[in-house]
Amino acid sequence: MEFRSTVIRGHSGPIYALALDSDFVYSTSSDGFVTRWSLETAEQDKFTVKLDSPAYVMHLRNGILFVGSTNGTVRAINLKTKLLIWENNRFGKPIFSMCWSEMLDLLLVGDAEGNLFAIDIVGKSTWYFPLDSGKIRVIREFGDHFYVGSQDGKLRCFQLPSLNEIWCASAHEGSIYAILKLDSGLVSAGFDGKVSIINDQGNIRKSFPVHYQSVYGVEKFEDGFVTCSKDKTIKVWDQNWNILKKIEEIEGHTKSINAIASAENVFITAGDDKTIRIWNKI
Repeated sequence: MEFRSTVIRGHSGPIYALALDSDFVYSTSSDGFVTRWSLETAEQDKFTVKLDSPAYVMHLRNGILFVGSTNGTVRAINLKTKLLIWENNRFGKPIFSMCWSEMLDLLLVGDAEGNLFAIDIVGKSTWYFPLDSGKIRVIREFGDHFYVGSQDGKLRCFQLPSLNEIWCASAHEGSIYAILKLDSGLVSAGFDGKVSIINDQGNIRKSFPVHYQSVYGVEKFEDGFVTCSKDKTIKVWDQNWNILKKIEEIEGHTKSINAIASAENVFITAGDDKTIRIWNKI
């Protein structure tokens, strides 16, 4: 299995997050800019937003880009008009995770102090839970549940629409950075360089190392998975977690890989080396 990468340069600082639609990839960096790049040409287009503080996380839904900044501000930006729809700063703490809940019709947000809160479509705060979990690093909704992964290494499952906590599993030693839903249960990835396989009752079926430093992303790719890490490597796996390809520093990123996004035949990575790379299978 071989890949060809197209390298995008333009940010002047480390890149923290990516968001992907059918035509574009959006990136956010320590330089304070949100920028859009064509997947076809790898060139920057005219959509650029300058923030008053950098953003660690973005979420894209129905033509609206939600951006969470280090000063605690969440912004909703109309991608067609390029105009700010609203902004909200509930607690003033850095935002680390966001996910739109289709069932609740709310944006779920997690911050650096373990506050889980919700914002409606017009930017109004509705409810919040203090989880006492450290940084909330990832929120994902699947069906009638949503899942929260935090700095304390715990993965929490909440029922929708009741918001009752169903279970809490100690899945990692340190932060959980990514969550995927499979037919067989959940996959999580974290600070300890491992992935954990968790069933629908919150039981850890197995946990095993995939990188020797923090795993910052895991995405479905073809019939398997692709992971990225602080250790500067990308790994492609089959559905049984047998490694198919390891992309190392000599042909990939030269520093920590902080973000990954995937589509049908392509995946995109970005990191501390200030580059975005579009990977096509050849």
